[in-house]
Amino acid sequence: MPYIPLPVRETELSRKIAAAGLHRSHQGKVRDSYSLDEPGLRLIVTTDRISTDDIVWSVLIPGKGKVLNNMSAFWFNGPLSGTPNHFVATGADVDEHLPGALRGDEDLHSRSMIVKEYHTVQPFEAVVRNYLTGSGWRTYRDEHKMPCDHPFINGLYDGIRLPRPLFTPTTKSDVHDQPIPIDQFRRQFGATAERLSLDVFKIASKHAERRRIIIADTKMEWAVVNGALILVDEVFTPDSSRFWRFAAWQEAEAEKRSPAGMDKEKMRVVGRDIPTPAGKGLGSLDLIDPVHQKWMDEEMAAHVPQDSIAETSATYEEIGQLIMS
Repeated sequence: MPYIPLPVRETELSRKIAAAGLHRSHQGKVRDSYSLDEPGLRLIVTTDRISTDDIVWSVLIPGKGKVLNNMSAFWFNGPLSGTPNHFVATGADVDEHLPGALRGDEDLHSRSMIVKEYHTVQPFEAVVRNYLTGSGWRTYRDEHKMPCDHPFINGLYDGIRLPRPLFTPTTKSDVHDQPIPIDQFRRQFGATAERLSLDVFKIASKHAERRRIIIADTKMEWAVVNGALILVDEVFTPDSSRFWRFAAWQEAEAEKRSPAGMDKEKMRVVGRDIPTPAGKGLGSLDLIDPVHQKWMDEEMAAHVPQDSIAETSATYEEIGQLIMS
């Protein structure tokens, strides 16, 4: 379980849900899961929490949870409706599955989904890269190899479009995810998750490209239900994906660099410069340490520029509108 700092651990909505008698079965970095009386279903509430470098911040990004919820629901119930997934309902349609005390709540409608219950989430993050950037670029530059030990390609640079999308899975951890060599992954998990992830990425990329948006890379999660893989959690949001405007990429590509992203990259940059009790950057923290937890609860928020919060909130809203238009 991730460490959730005290200032963002509970909200007025989470307290209202608890008062209505729903049990929170899991509190993730961004999403909270609640058990329902209706067999086979659960309630997922997307908060305004943000995490980078596997650290949940002590500040909220206004409106972020609504964007993530609505974008995921859009993909599950629209372009990806042909892919088996866990989506059941969102918006006012969640009411029929909820206790009476929670019905008609517009905040809950805008940031929640009813989903099919799933118990066996695959123990990996299904990452797909269509452009070389971020950690993939750093692996190429610093270790002189392709992400997840795919066959090496000479002459690549930050922001370049790859000859074809690459499946580059990682471990699934509350600390730091690690790349899984692709041959090892295929021996351990077979070919189905890789094939499905690449298929889903192709569908989403075509949709985005029609809106002059590039999905540079993304991660998705798969669960097993009745022996088959279904797509779960979130898909193609600015939390799970790197979005670029096509025009911005064209300009940056001429200089062999990646463009500014329409995602949480701004907060990643801020987080790497924040001074902590362990050194520079949130990635230096060990949140098993009570001293570090206390710092997150009491001091971390003071180091976060308000303009970065506002800019990130506006970026999420903008990319949501572009993708769902």
